Amino acid sequence: MRLFISVTAKDGGSMFELYPGLIIDILNFAHELRLFTILPTVYLAICQGAMMPDVLFHGVRRPDGSMAELSLQAKLTCASGSILLQQAEKQKSFKWMTELPVPSCMLTKAESRCARGGRHIFYDQFYDAAKLTYGFEPWRASWGDLLCKSCRKMSEAKHETGRYELWKFVPTAFGFGDWESLVNFV
Repeated sequence: MRLFISVTAKDGGSMFELYPGLIIDILNFAHELRLFTILPTVYLAICQGAMMPDVLFHGVRRPDGSMAELSLQAKLTCASGSILLQQAEKQKSFKWMTELPVPSCMLTKAESRCARGGRHIFYDQFYDAAKLTYGFEPWRASWGDLLCKSCRKMSEAKHETGRYELWKFVPTAFGFGDWESLVNFV
């Protein structure tokens, strides 16, 4: 969860302050006002938070001592959406790892180097299985260092396409259909 960040007005006063639990307050407020267009993004922000399991089970203490808590339905939505996104990122953003080496691989013994490089990247990315950010991250130059030029070019292009597909999947993962179908019913 984000910690304290203040935005200062021109007169020196604080306009607003981000605080622990704000994202939960935003989610609850969006549900209350039926602001469906922002809900997938807010759910994703909660699921990407470093304290996600604690948030689901215990909530977050606000600076005033009160607790920001998710409803039971929101907890279920976070948990199921997080699982679906973790599965989807392996099939969308990182599917290229299972397709190495490519037919045009430039290395002799390509199977060993490029396939091994893909496995290394996969292990490195998914060692912390609870973290849900990998599939949204851009291509890393260090990944390309483990692959030949042909495998790197194909993998980078597929990774970028997969990131886009994963973003398109976000509302579906949280039970909202697709981005185009989201409208506010105020």
